[in-house]
Amino acid sequence: MNQRVFGILLVVAGVLALLHTLGLADAGSVFSTWWPLAVILVGLSQLRGGSQSGGAIVIIIGAAFLLRNLGILPPDFMRVLWPLVLVAGGLFLLFGRRSSGPASHDAPSVRLVSAFSGSQHRLDSGQWSGAELTVLFGSLDVDARTAQPAPEGTVVDVGVLAGGIVLRVPETWQVVPEALVLLGGIDDKRPRPAGNTEDAPRVHIRGFVLMGGIEVQS
Repeated sequence: MNQRVFGILLVVAGVLALLHTLGLADAGSVFSTWWPLAVILVGLSQLRGGSQSGGAIVIIIGAAFLLRNLGILPPDFMRVLWPLVLVAGGLFLLFGRRSSGPASHDAPSVRLVSAFSGSQHRLDSGQWSGAELTVLFGSLDVDARTAQPAPEGTVVDVGVLAGGIVLRVPETWQVVPEALVLLGGIDDKRPRPAGNTEDAPRVHIRGFVLMGGIEVQS
């Protein structure tokens, strides 16, 4: 969450607390109804920062809870949604397409999506500038060890909901985790190279991870 978004949330919270203290508003009822707007605001911030998939997931989650609070969706909509997600995932595993091997990509930027399944990809670009990786109840294995990063660096935009990503890059590259993570993590399991790597290529991981994880390997 960037500084501007956090500042806006603090100002709104402070104004509501002041109105509650002065007896002009019931801050408790306002918070209980409209708190998903804060989640949506975070998602919009992710979109502005270039994280399309991560921002979209955050906005959808916030909008769903806001519609529930406004009475448009039933209060127990999550209890109905999760079984449907499990059924859809099972059907996809039974009848969905299966990849016979890693797919190769030589474009400077790629967009990869995995829903209720797993797939492997190899990046061979000589000017790799970025990737957009979206995982919904599935997994992605992305091997970028033979790619050459762009001079300005590489940005990997992630959107993970109940899934995982394995990102393979050389040991000498610097991986900078900047994603918003809730109930998950980003774990760099590469051996640490000896010597100074300050001038090594940088890979920035941005976006959103909910109930999932990203594992960096070499």
